[in-house]
Amino acid sequence: MAKEIFGNDKKNRTRLPLNRDRIFTAAMEIADERGVGAVTMREVSSRLHVEAMSLYNHVANKDDILDGMVDLVIDQFDLPEDTGNWREAMHRRAVSAHRLFQLHPWVPSLLD
Repeated sequence: MAKEIFGNDKKNRTRLPLNRDRIFTAAMEIADERGVGAVTMREVSSRLHVEAMSLYNHVANKDDILDGMVDLVIDQFDLPEDTGNWREAMHRRAVSAHRLFQLHPWVPSLLD
């Protein structure tokens, strides 16, 4: 975890810049460990070793974080190439969705 926050150089322990992807990833880790209800601005900032108010330089609010978490999961969704076999394509999509929902069981609760 320290490498993710400070980088690899032990002598120069400068913080990695805070950005939306780091915020969303930290929030996903919290949701994976303790459920989506545990995702708060305070918890995310604590995970990133920053002040909660600094998150607002990158995200509008908690809903923005939750939307970003869903976007990261959707980016992991396997969209198979069109092989002409629709059954195979649907099967691969279903397997991909099932795998993602197993890894991130909180996702369905955030889908509108």
